[in-house]
Amino acid sequence: MIGWIIGGILVIVLIALVLWLVGIYNRFQSLKNSSEATLGGQIRVAMKKRLDMINQLLGAVQSYASFEKETLEKVTKMRSGVGAAGPGDLNEIEAESRSILGRLFAVVESYPDLKTARWSLN
Repeated sequence: MIGWIIGGILVIVLIALVLWLVGIYNRFQSLKNSSEATLGGQIRVAMKKRLDMINQLLGAVQSYASFEKETLEKVTKMRSGVGAAGPGDLNEIEAESRSILGRLFAVVESYPDLKTARWSLN
């Protein structure tokens, strides 16, 4: 009879130990899943910020390319119009060229290290 009691106590202790170990394992799995979800969320946020910054950079580059194209077209148009222009037209061309040159100087002063600039102001 004492053997049955000791055996029963051992079985209960063994079951409690197994349940405790299963609880610890489940807790570790829960923490692992939680950390993976948090890390994945942080990566998504970082990637979204990076893509937003790339979009902003592309917008700036496109606007600068548009400005450069517009300026080149205006200068080319003025150069071709100088030969056929009369005295009154030359004043208009000079005023427009001063305006373009002023805008160009403003851009160069704002962004002195532009790498796509193909002209020299020196």
